[in-house]
Amino acid sequence: VYIHQYYSARSEATLVLPEPALGSEYYVMSYEGVSINGKSYRSEFLVVATADETTIEITPTTDPLGVGASGAPFTVFLNKGETYQLQAETSFGDLTGTHIKGDNDFAVFAGNSWTEVACGVRDNLLEQMYPVSTWGKQVVTVPTLNTNYDVFRIQASEDNTQVSIFDQGAMNSQDFLLDAGEFVEYQKSVPSYILADKAIQVAQYLVGSECNGHYYGDPSMVLLNSVEQTRESVTLFNSSYQNISENYINVIVATNDLEFVELDGAELPASASINSVGLNNEFSLVQLQVSAGSHTVRSSACGVIATAYGY
Repeated sequence: VYIHQYYSARSEATLVLPEPALGSEYYVMSYEGVSINGKSYRSEFLVVATADETTIEITPTTDPLGVGASGAPFTVFLNKGETYQLQAETSFGDLTGTHIKGDNDFAVFAGNSWTEVACGVRDNLLEQMYPVSTWGKQVVTVPTLNTNYDVFRIQASEDNTQVSIFDQGAMNSQDFLLDAGEFVEYQKSVPSYILADKAIQVAQYLVGSECNGHYYGDPSMVLLNSVEQTRESVTLFNSSYQNISENYINVIVATNDLEFVELDGAELPASASINSVGLNNEFSLVQLQVSAGSHTVRSSACGVIATAYGY
């Protein structure tokens, strides 16, 4: 199941996790908003309960709209199917890092009602959050095709998390020390390998056409799967709505398994862009341009990670 929001050249999508994949603890990944003509577009998230009598504690990282204050925990009570939505008090607030925990499993969706990433073109942002229990310590990032750069955020689940970023071909790393819920944001135009000593969450943000060098496309966000979440096969849907005319898939695979990767039951096309990254180039990344519709990426060896996007 996935969600695709679209309207009048706006478009955003997210995977929807099955109930057994949900958890009881999350950190929000979002983005600050904008204020246009006196109207505020805010960072936000939505909690969905899956069990009756669920008690959820929320500790926001910025002043929320209408309730509480930054850093002050508060509690909400939900029954199965009930929801609770929270927005930042101002358009400049960012709920990223907000800690949400409960006594039952529940779902969290987060993003922004309408914002810009790095430049003036705007769109809404939406992703279902992954529970902390599914985070990993290794993440490979793949740039979007035909653009100058993407924006990334790395977020920690525990205090004193050491994070190192190794760019393609780089012997030295960029190093950060993060506490629980804290994040670092940076721009990147090349593949990278992220290694942490505790579980992390990584988000990739597409930037708008005014600064992406492609002069096409709007902001979007996606949470990246860690290497620990590799799967034998991944089925994705590349949509043509709303006015999407270029569709792509990024694939990550163990370099030794590259020959076993198939797209829709066939060998990878000759047009695929293939590079490697990692401490010993142990990961390969494949950038594919595809048609709109369903696609399945499969490896008969150790599996794949795949992400669909479009302009």
